Amino acid sequence: MLIQNVYVLSNATHLKQLKNISISETGQITFLDAPHQGLKPDFIFMPGLLDAHVHGFGGADFSDAGHNPTVLHSITQSLGETGLSYAMATLMSLPLPILLNCLHAIDDYVQLQTVSPQKGHTKIVGIHLEGPFIAKNCKGSHDESALLSEINLPLFKKIIDHAPHITQWKITLAPDLPGAKQFIKEVKMLEKEGIFVKVFLGHTNADKQDISDAVSAGAIGFTHLGNACMETCCRLMHQLTKQDAKSNLVQWVLENKEQCPSGVELIVDGVHLSKSFVRLVKETIGNKIMLVSDALGPSGLSDGIYRFASQYIRKEDRHFYLANQNGDYILKENKKILAGSGASLPFCLAQFSDWIKKESECDEHYSSIYSAMVANPRINSLSQETIAALPDEDNWVIVDKSGRLNTSCVAGRIVSLFRNEQQPIVIS
Repeated sequence: MLIQNVYVLSNATHLKQLKNISISETGQITFLDAPHQGLKPDFIFMPGLLDAHVHGFGGADFSDAGHNPTVLHSITQSLGETGLSYAMATLMSLPLPILLNCLHAIDDYVQLQTVSPQKGHTKIVGIHLEGPFIAKNCKGSHDESALLSEINLPLFKKIIDHAPHITQWKITLAPDLPGAKQFIKEVKMLEKEGIFVKVFLGHTNADKQDISDAVSAGAIGFTHLGNACMETCCRLMHQLTKQDAKSNLVQWVLENKEQCPSGVELIVDGVHLSKSFVRLVKETIGNKIMLVSDALGPSGLSDGIYRFASQYIRKEDRHFYLANQNGDYILKENKKILAGSGASLPFCLAQFSDWIKKESECDEHYSSIYSAMVANPRINSLSQETIAALPDEDNWVIVDKSGRLNTSCVAGRIVSLFRNEQQPIVIS
């Protein structure tokens, strides 16, 4: 197969020459000189995609791994079929015994993937603890009974010791939680043991001083900005300005472009955030965005009622709402409560690309995509050594100029030649 007029992106600021790419049936790629330089590219080539905030897919969830480790094989296969190469296995707030069992199961599976990698399966490169160190008043769909009231390094170390082979960790943290800022400073000491922890601020509406102090201490990102932080404008459709933001967290990001780290998560699934909000964030902070799916286990399945961690959720198209076991919505101020996304990361990419595109800025647009999909997720999730060791020769994507995934190779297998999100072609 030959794909013509492809820009090969190597980093967030540099576009290599226009190339043609020949792809063999086994996923081997050969870069060929394009006969006509200077044309606008029809495609872009990037290293394999990393979703740093994904709970599961295809009917299985990482939170179920403790009592059923076989779900991990199902999740990595289902995610691989969407075109995703790498994932941070994301866990909701769980009671400690359940959380520890999940960590043990994921740790075993990561060892198995290292020894016997499977073609077409997404590689788990680390774990994201989205809880239980979050604020009760911004818990969103998390189980309040599972939340912890403080954090410290010994407690965190006791938890992650149950996954001794996991060296890459991401934690969502409320900076106003007792012990949070001291923890952010001290957790860097674990690097001496080969353990790397990336701290994201989320599920909080802490005051701006707490946010500034946390960023100064070493926090490098914001978990699904606009959601679970008491923001009221994130889904409004009219043109927004900074003055529309009500959450301290969102205001801080919009008011501190220079100090803002490059790990600002956005869920661009068409429901969690409006086009107006996404454009406001992009126009304000530039290429400091990282796209995540926040996909839950039943993503990819038909609409209906499902169990998620210790709660029930109701799937509608590409999103989930909290529900009771009868399927009735749980309401807050007469509104349904979003519980997570049902979209794949490639779907979010296509939506993001469409929402931010300006026809006169082709190179800048591709640079924005690369930053949001490759550079920022990697830098803000993994150590430099781990990034350098990623098997990108067997993991890559080709995206068309509208942001839609054209071809993907996951763990040495071409798994996605997308006509649309629902019709992948899998090549053995």
